[in-house]
Formats: sequence, C-alpha cells, structure tokens
Amino acid sequence: MQHDSPDAALPPGGQPEPRPSRAIAQRYLSIDILRGLAILTMIQVHAVDHLSRRNPYPDYLNTASQIPGHLAAPLFTLVAGLSYALWLGAQERFGLSTDEIVKYSLRRGLFVFLLGFVVNVFVWLPDSTFDWDILQSIGGSAIILVAVRNWRPRTLIAIAIVILLVTPPLRQLFDYDSYWNVTGEFTYQTKFGPVLLGFFLTGYFPLLPWLLYPLVGFALGRLYYRDEKAAPLPLILPALGAVMLVLALLGGLLKPEVPAWIARYYATGWPDGFYPATTVFILASLGGTLIGLWILNRTIDLKESVTGRGRVLMFFRRFSYFALSAYVLHLVAQIWPLRLLALYERQERIDYYQGRALEIPAALVSSLALITALYILFIFLDRHKKYSLEYFMRWISS
Repeated sequence: MQHDSPDAALPPGGQPEPRPSRAIAQRYLSIDILRGLAILTMIQVHAVDHLSRRNPYPDYLNTASQIPGHLAAPLFTLVAGLSYALWLGAQERFGLSTDEIVKYSLRRGLFVFLLGFVVNVFVWLPDSTFDWDILQSIGGSAIILVAVRNWRPRTLIAIAIVILLVTPPLRQLFDYDSYWNVTGEFTYQTKFGPVLLGFFLTGYFPLLPWLLYPLVGFALGRLYYRDEKAAPLPLILPALGAVMLVLALLGGLLKPEVPAWIARYYATGWPDGFYPATTVFILASLGGTLIGLWILNRTIDLKESVTGRGRVLMFFRRFSYFALSAYVLHLVAQIWPLRLLALYERQERIDYYQGRALEIPAALVSSLALITALYILFIFLDRHKKYSLEYFMRWISS
C-alpha cells in the first residue's frame, strides 16, 4: 500500500545513508481517497460558485450543487494534520534529527502559507491579499503543529474542544459580521489590527475555528497510526463520529427550544456555506469524516488484495499526490478566462462574468471537463514530478 512518498525515499536496500535523509511515510489509500475527494469536490463547487447563475434554478438543484463543497475544506485540513503525523512518525523511526525535522517542517508550512498570498494576489488580485484563504490557514496550522508536535494527543483534542467552544462568543465579541458585506464577501481595512484579526478570527478560513481540524487529524495520527504497517482503527472513532452527528442534528432541531445564548453560539441551523464555520457544521463534518475514515480503513487499508493500482484508486491517488497543484491550477482555469473575456469586451469590471457566465448544468459539465484535463496533466507529472508544485515545495523546504 505504498507508492512514491512526497517526502523523499529511503536509499536503495533500505539502509540509512551516513547523512540522514527523509524517510518514506506509509501511504494509506484511505487518506489518499479523502484528500482526492477534497480537491475534486472543491473543483466542482468552485465551478458553480465562480461560473454559474444559481437564482433561476429550483432550490434542490442549487442545494445539490453546493453540498459537495461542504466536504472539501474539512477534509483538506484534517488530512493535512493526519499526513503530518504520518510523516513525522516515519522521520522519528528513521532517526532524522530534531533540527532537520523542525527545519523541513517549518519551511514547508511557510511555503504553503506564502503560496496563499501568491494565489490571493495573482488569482484574486491585490485587493484580496489578506482574505486569509484555505492555503494560509493550512500553512499557519502546519507551523503551529511543529510547535505542539510532542504534546499528548489528548491535550491537542482538548485544545480543539476549547476552540470549538470559544470561537462563537469571540466572533460576537469582535463583531464578526462587520467584516462581511451584504453579498457575503469578507472585507477588511489595511491596518495591522483588522488584518491580524482576519487571520485569527474573521477571515474566510481563520485559525479559529479551522485550526481544530489539523489538531484533530494530527492527534488521530499520533494515537492510531504509530506503526509502519496499517492497523485497524478502533470502533471508538465511528462511535464518536455518530455522537457528533447526533449533536449537530440536535443543534439544528432544538434551536427554538434552548436559551438565546445557546442558539446564538451553538444550536445554529445548517449553514448555507461555512462563513463562518458554525458549531453544527464543525460537528457534522468532523463526525462524518471520522466515520468515513474508519470505513475506508476497514474496507481498503486492511485489505492486502487492494493495491491501489486499479483505475479508480489510481485516479484518487493522483489527485491526492498533486492536490496542491490541482488547487492552484483549477482556480486559474476557472477565474482568469472570465477576467480576460471581461477585459477583451471592455466591461466596466474585471469580475463582470464571475457568477454569471454559465448556467448550473453547464458549470457542472465544465468541472468534469477540468477534472479530466487535470488528470491527463497529472499522468504526465507522475512521470516528470519535477514540474509540479509539490516537487518545488519539497526542493525549497530541504
């Protein structure tokens, strides 16, 4: 169940070189499936968000086109923490020094964090520099995980619970809604205080509450993925997942029956999106992910007959391996043609065609076409990895 690791390989024969190199982290097909699913659903929902007009269509079609997008960010961020735990365990077993581990980890986290600014400036344009999107959240969380990597998993889970509880009242304390306009877009003043607050609390993907997903993922990795060989995940995981789903359901159903402060902070309805990520949304997404991870572990990771070389699993593995490249490329492919068309036709705004270029069915078809084109590209990159963002990230982090 291994394939070429994104974190360098052992030398021939499996014996350490005199100068330590990074070891192969066990590749779990379940994690590749979840990461691949995250980027695929992100491509689909962004096609609808960026290209389509949703209002003329029935509610069920609008809703169905948005539901997959609710999976993407929670899966991405939780798997980021879980993958780092796997990589860290491999380096520790291989004997890599603490200095080497910290240096590589910090550089990699900083690379993703700074790449978020590059995407904001060159895809979303300079006035979106400090929108604090998903890459900056993942990069910032990765840097924090370096600092807490030796903490007990139960401590990290306790911190995640605290984040879940304190984030809603903090949003009210700092007037979260004042940072968002009537069209549901984040706005900020270019002053140090509001910009910093956007990173921690009020932006698109602030550390509060999004840090809790990598924390939980990392804790799971340290608790249940400690050996080189895939082990069965315990029944406690789907049981906890089911409890979270029930709590999320109760949070939505009991909103009219509970005190106002509970309804305001915790017993909210299911959100249209995740701006902000409500308590109900977090519990449901975490619970569903834990159940899905357990099912995939039992049905795929523990099956020796499943090698990952079939067409379907290879499809997910490639999107998992090149998830960073896929994220950047799909935004460029969806946004910049619309901008170039607006410039060519001399429209009054460069974003004139965003959200109005296609009908929903056509936008969904365009997402399938883009996924197909990216997969063909990833077949090429699988043979020439040095042309990918993933290769550049490893090179610059070494």
